[in-house]
Amino acid sequence: MSTKATRPNIKITLRRVVLIAVPIFIGLLIWAVNARVAPVDPALDHPPKGKLPLWIATLACIFAALTVGMISALTISNFRRWRVVLHPNLGRVLGAIALSLLTPLFIFSYIPWILGPTFLIVASGSPFIVLLVFPISILLWYPVSCLLVSGVGHRVLRVALFSLTWWGAYSIALLYWGYQVFLI
Repeated sequence: MSTKATRPNIKITLRRVVLIAVPIFIGLLIWAVNARVAPVDPALDHPPKGKLPLWIATLACIFAALTVGMISALTISNFRRWRVVLHPNLGRVLGAIALSLLTPLFIFSYIPWILGPTFLIVASGSPFIVLLVFPISILLWYPVSCLLVSGVGHRVLRVALFSLTWWGAYSIALLYWGYQVFLI
């Protein structure tokens, strides 16, 4: 008997993603239609502040639900492998740093303000914020990075799931903030 834990079955994990993501999508879509959807104002060519067109809200709900479902399914599938999953190596740490640097904080006119470049702007004014927020962000993304690196064997699928994670974070921020216009 081998002492090394094996990766979870992809088909079972995919089934769990669907079972978790579908109810989350339905709930998010109901919330988004009630709280965030408004028609585009023809005079302004964009929706009112804090609102989204229905098709953008639907896409955001799909990406957010798939991301939460994927992270939850990988967590459940790797439940007995936590020591192996959380064991640090270069790929897991670099994945957490990349996710942390690319985390969308705010979205103005559908363009995300990501954490990395925003830190460069903020660092000149307050280096304490950089020393506090960036390590916390890395620690928050580390388990997700570990799940993706350890729980997914195929490299192409791993890259696709990292990008799904980014699109899910973007979608969650978009659903949270709604459409915002940056004005100086």
